[in-house]
Amino acid sequence: MTTTDLVQTCTPYVQSCAKFYGRKWSMPQEDLESAGFLGVTLALKTYDEAKGKFITHARWYVLREMRRERNREQKYRQHVARDTDDKTSKKTIEKKEDLTDLLYSAIEELPEEERQVITRRFGIGRKKEKYDDTARSLGLWGNNLTRLTQSGLTHLRERLGDML
Repeated sequence: MTTTDLVQTCTPYVQSCAKFYGRKWSMPQEDLESAGFLGVTLALKTYDEAKGKFITHARWYVLREMRRERNREQKYRQHVARDTDDKTSKKTIEKKEDLTDLLYSAIEELPEEERQVITRRFGIGRKKEKYDDTARSLGLWGNNLTRLTQSGLTHLRERLGDML
């Protein structure tokens, strides 16, 4: 048999495998067919007519090349996903840094008492304090601390509302 005849005998098998594995692995059938025909080409190099039918010999090479193509595709997809994740992470970090800068500038614009209460209660630029400790250190009594906290948060929401 000629080389062309041998390849033609394998064509239905390669197409069938490419169709089956293309669905199973969610890959384009054409890519798997190309890999399968590469396997047929490699099988031609080692085929000995005295040992049996060519299709039996080529089967292993066809499947091996299709598996290799699947592995290459998976590595490529992982690489693309990793690059996308890296870019998304960098954008997220930049956005967080921008928001942090906006928050600090909005806090600086608060009236002094409100700024002191907000920074102490929420630990902004310092260690977070308990309600009683903040009230004691600022000399506030009763509901004054709660009123200043609410007022400060309202001012921040007004300044940052569109950004959040």
